[in-house]
Amino acid sequence: MPLSAEVRWFWPALPGTDLIDWFHQSDLWDQPPGGGIRKMHHYLRDASQSDLGIKTRGDSTVEVKGLVIPDWHTLDVSPFRGPVELWHKWHSEALTLTPHPTVAVQKQRWLRLFTVEQAALREIALDENESPYEAMPSAGCTVELTQLWVDGHAAGWTLGLEAFGDRHVLAAHLNAVAAYLGTRCPPRWPEATRNHYPGWLKQQVEP
Repeated sequence: MPLSAEVRWFWPALPGTDLIDWFHQSDLWDQPPGGGIRKMHHYLRDASQSDLGIKTRGDSTVEVKGLVIPDWHTLDVSPFRGPVELWHKWHSEALTLTPHPTVAVQKQRWLRLFTVEQAALREIALDENESPYEAMPSAGCTVELTQLWVDGHAAGWTLGLEAFGDRHVLAAHLNAVAAYLGTRCPPRWPEATRNHYPGWLKQQVEP
């Protein structure tokens, strides 16, 4: 899913138990969240910019993710209101992060996956590795809640919505999932910083 429409919030510490309980509360959702395994990501250390993220996950190939349009769309569903960014992702087996300095970011992510089929929204069950128990849809939207560590130190939490698929369906899928989340009684959360991973990481490594 190389093209995505995304909105994300960060907190420097635990954003309260209400948000975490809401994300996991079984009677609100059709499926339990997937994921929960801590995974290590190594990002290229680059405090000079915040529009490009370059990383590896374990022994995977290099992943490059770049910001295409910062204010591509607007969500108008509380509490998810705000600008939506358009991103593109590439993978390369030729690139390497060696010998450049990197930042170790450990993530413990819980993930929900939704697809919109014939105007009907459906949640797809995921396992602990975030893999679906059925074929991965070509378009849809994920919702994630993630705890973060940077170079071994606790670095906060993030909540994100990410629609994927052909560009012409991204806004519709993001809107549909945000509207659905709005019916699941989302809690009021503490004041958050709206950002993306490269922008957040730049703040972590700045002197």
